[in-house]
Amino acid sequence: MRCAHLFIRREWWARCALPTLRTTAHTDSKSVIRKVSLMTSLSQTDLENLQADSNSLATSAFVGVLVGFGSMILHFSNGSSMLVQCAFEVFDGKLSRSGHGESAGTSVILFEFFNQHVVSVTVDVVGQMIFNFDAERGFRIIPNDSGLESYVLRTPKGVFPVY
Repeated sequence: MRCAHLFIRREWWARCALPTLRTTAHTDSKSVIRKVSLMTSLSQTDLENLQADSNSLATSAFVGVLVGFGSMILHFSNGSSMLVQCAFEVFDGKLSRSGHGESAGTSVILFEFFNQHVVSVTVDVVGQMIFNFDAERGFRIIPNDSGLESYVLRTPKGVFPVY
């Protein structure tokens, strides 16, 4: 559920205004994989198109995060961007830190990647996208099954929403 829809509810402040950072041992990513594996798989065509579009991000630099109300937009040096309204996880091989596109305060965990070049981008069958920056360092975008777009990838090849 997006924060914009929660504005009139009392728990809006508790859910959206305060950042919720979680740092755990890297082995916690197994629980993320388990949750994601319960989601509906992308069609083979969608998976191929998403992987082809995401390949255009390899070798581009991650240059910024625009934080909005209920989402954040990741910007890359090749002009591509990604609107994120779902969970994400930053990893370094030892620890992982989690954030959410709807929680503005969690965007700070992405700052360590500013002006660094993406080495590779991989996409799995449920649309989970992993950005690798170097050995064991990167972040993953973890789609959810809320019914809204989890993220929207915009590249020179086109726009690709993932639900």
